[in-house]
Amino acid sequence: MATLVGADREVAFTPAEMVPPSEWVVEEVGHGYQMTGENVTSTPAPPAAESVHDLGTGDVDDIFALFELARPGPFERRTIAFGDYRGIRHDGMLVAIAGTRMRFDGWTEISALATHPSFRGRGFGAYLLLDIAARIRCRGQQPFLHVAAENPAIGLYQKLGFRIRRETRFTFLRSPAA
Repeated sequence: MATLVGADREVAFTPAEMVPPSEWVVEEVGHGYQMTGENVTSTPAPPAAESVHDLGTGDVDDIFALFELARPGPFERRTIAFGDYRGIRHDGMLVAIAGTRMRFDGWTEISALATHPSFRGRGFGAYLLLDIAARIRCRGQQPFLHVAAENPAIGLYQKLGFRIRRETRFTFLRSPAA
């Protein structure tokens, strides 16, 4: 695994329990949920007077600036290559983002859902979540996501039609230095 992820890199695992090799460092252990969106059926209306964009490699610095404030979870510079990332800009500043990451057996994960703290409560996160979920459904797949147990957005996700499928544990490990 160290060869695959590289030296001195953080990687997330989700087994119920794990004992990493002694040369790996446990950075953080958290609890959360896997939520599925089979019941998400609404199609979003774009937020008024805001600019919604597809995001790509040229937006990565703006994404990292937003993530410094919003802390949505793991995201590396090349994560954008997994595709389907969308963002909302206000006066040129990226204030909300969501996209997709893992895909398997009829399911696609919604990831990196984040809203700038000063722009929360305006419906940006809900819009992007529904937009990405609709895109996933158009491909004949079902959306799912992972969320930390203490994230207050769980209630919003449930209101929009996501349901808790299972409890999960997130273990963030750092690979050995070279």
